[in-house]
Amino acid sequence: MPILFRNLVQIGSWSFELNHSIFPNFSLRSISSLSNAGNESTFTYSYLVKSCGLSPDSAHSAAQKLNLKDSLNSDLVLTFFRDQGFTKMQIKTIVCKSPALLAAKPSTTLKPKFEFLRRLGLSRSCVAKIVSGDPSILRRSVASHMVSSIAFLRTILHTDENIISALKRSTRILVYRPDKIMPPNIEVLTSHSVPLSNIAKLVKLQPGVLMGEPSRLNGIVLKLKDMGFAPLRMMFIRALRVSMTINKLNWEKKLEAFRSLGWSDDEILAAIRVEPFCMANSEKKIRKVMEYFVKEWGFEPSAVSKRPIVLALSLEKRIVPRCSVLQVLQSKGLIKSSLSLFPILELNEKKFLEKFIIKYKEEAPEILKHMSG
Repeated sequence: MPILFRNLVQIGSWSFELNHSIFPNFSLRSISSLSNAGNESTFTYSYLVKSCGLSPDSAHSAAQKLNLKDSLNSDLVLTFFRDQGFTKMQIKTIVCKSPALLAAKPSTTLKPKFEFLRRLGLSRSCVAKIVSGDPSILRRSVASHMVSSIAFLRTILHTDENIISALKRSTRILVYRPDKIMPPNIEVLTSHSVPLSNIAKLVKLQPGVLMGEPSRLNGIVLKLKDMGFAPLRMMFIRALRVSMTINKLNWEKKLEAFRSLGWSDDEILAAIRVEPFCMANSEKKIRKVMEYFVKEWGFEPSAVSKRPIVLALSLEKRIVPRCSVLQVLQSKGLIKSSLSLFPILELNEKKFLEKFIIKYKEEAPEILKHMSG
C-alpha cells in the first residue's frame, strides 16, 4: 500500500492536511492563488469603505463586481472625479452604482466622455449631476454611440440648448440609442397627425416617452383620442406625458380615488381634459388635498373638479400657508371674503407676494409668519 504524501497547509487561521493521492491536481500553488484572491477581495472591500466612503453593506455588494489588486488606478479614478468637480456624495453614488468604473482608465476611457459632454455646453456641475445620476453613460463609446445619438437628436431639437434640456430630463437618450429607438415611436405619433413641432417639444420635455415600445404608445394614443384629446393640440402632448408614466392598474386606482371622494365619471373626465397632470398625483395626495378643501373650506367635490390644477399644489408649502394668509386678511377686513380661492392659489409666488403680502404687511404683519412657517 503506497504511502500517502501529505502536506500541512495553513490559510489564515485554518490548517488542514492535503492528500495528493486524493487531490492530484490540487497543488500548493492553487492554495496560494486562493489565498491571494481572498486577500484581493478583502483589499477591495476595505478600499471601498475607507477610500470611497461606502457602507459595509454597499461595499460588500460592490466588491462582488470588482476585484482590486492595488489602489493605483482606482486612486487615479477618484482623483479624476474630484478634479471634475464631483462631491464626495456624488463619487460615492457612482461607485455604488457602477463599481467597475474604478478600473477604468481616466485619460483614455473617462476623459473623452467628459470632454464630449462639456462641448455640448453642459457646466461642470451639470455633468457631475448627470453622470452621478446614471454612471452607465461612462460605459458608452463617444465615437460609436454618443456622436450618433446627439446627431439624431439635433435633427429633431435643432439646438444644443434643447438637447441639454432633454438630457437633463432623461439620461436615457445617451445611455441607449435614440437614433434606433425613437423613429418607430415618432412614426406612431405622425400616423395619428401629431405635428412634428409638438413631437420636438415632447422630446425636449420628456424624451423617455419615445424610448418605449411603439405598441404601448399607440395604445395610449388611441385611449387619449377616445377621451377627447385632439392630437393637433399641445394638450394632447401633456396628456401623453402623464399617461405614459402610469400603468393601467394605477390609473384605475386613481380613478377610483376620485369616485370615492365624490366625483362623477363625467367630472373626472372633464378634470383630466383640463389638467391631465391631476392624474400624476398619488392617491394619498389626492385624498389629502380634496379632504382639506371639502372639510376645512366647505367646498363641494364638484367645485374642486373644475380646478384640478390645485391637486398638484403642495398642501404644506403652498395651499395651507396661502389660505392662512387669506383668513387673516379677511378677518381684518383687508380683502373681501367673496374672493375666489382657487385662482389665488394658482398665482405664481411673485404675484402672490405682491398682491397679498407686500401690500398688507404693515396692516397685518402676522401674515409674514404664515409664509415663512
